[in-house]
Order: sequence, then structure tokens, then C-alpha cells
Amino acid sequence: MSQNFKEKIRDKSRDQLTKSLIGIGIDAMMSERGSKEEKIGKSWLRGSLGIINIQDQPVQWINVVKQNGSQHSPPKWFFIYFIPDIRISDRNKIKIKTFRKRSFLSIFGKIIDVTWTGKDMNTGLSKILSNDLDIKNFAKNIGDIQIETHSDTVKGWTVRLNGRHAGPPAVYSETWKNLQKIIKQLLSLPI
Repeated sequence: MSQNFKEKIRDKSRDQLTKSLIGIGIDAMMSERGSKEEKIGKSWLRGSLGIINIQDQPVQWINVVKQNGSQHSPPKWFFIYFIPDIRISDRNKIKIKTFRKRSFLSIFGKIIDVTWTGKDMNTGLSKILSNDLDIKNFAKNIGDIQIETHSDTVKGWTVRLNGRHAGPPAVYSETWKNLQKIIKQLLSLPI
């Protein structure tokens, strides 16, 4: 009986995202809990809900991470897409994120522009992504995006999407297309 209760209260965000991916033709399957990949994106405030494995795509897996809410703020979800790349090492550590400019007082108002800032190791990645109109519009709509290289637990890139709403967003063909465009830029960098 306690197992049924645990299942009822379990956060089903990973399940929903898996169904959404399958719905657009992506071969996705939830993996067993406890893998080393769950550590990526996890912190003392955030816990992994588990990994979704992806077949036959540049994205190998997705870590669904949740930060619990408090009295004054709702919970947040983070979706960490992993792209393997054996060229990544400690010497070429890249970490960039979107900066969304608003029309009024930088906190309120409509988002008027998106640029990328951070450490891109003089690869020009920030400029390439800032100048791409499709990626700019994608970031305006989807929320904050962070790109980072990893060389310790796994070798490759993570593209982290911060969920701005309750639970995971449905992944539509347009979302997947824009993620693929970002990934193509990452894998074509001369590292």
C-alpha cells in the first residue's frame, strides 16, 4: 500500500517529458534511477528526478531536475540535455548563458533582445548564438538557457533549459528543431 501511495505523490515530470518526446517521434525511454549522470545539474537545492535516454539523436540523455518551492516561490524544473563530445577536456571549459533584455527596468516588460554571456574560450560561440535570429526567438519563448562543457563524469556538452512553468514544457517539433540548431553549432566548434 505504501508503494501505491509513493507512486501517487511522485513527481511525474520525467514521465510527461518522455511522452512528449515520443509524441514528436523521438525514441525516448526513462532509465533506472541512481545513474552517475543524475549528478549533473544537481545541487543542495536541486534534486534529479531521473534520466531520459534518447536513441539515434545527438542528444544522448536528458536529466530532469527539480528545485522545490518555498513559502514565497514556486518549484522550478531544469531540463539538462547532454550531447557527447570526446574533444572536451579541462583546458577548453566553456560556460555561457542567455541574458534576456527587457523593455522596462530590466525586470518587468517584454523581452526585446537575447544575448549570450560567459566564458566561451574565444570560440565565438556567444556571438554566433547571439546573432542567430531563430535561436534568439527560441530563448525569448522558452526561458533561460545555459550551455556548459563537462569533462569529469562524462565528456560533452549540456544545454540546460530552465522551466518557467509548473512541470516540464511539452517538447514540440519547433523546440527540438531549435535545440538541434544549437547542438550543430556546438559540435562544429574548432575545440
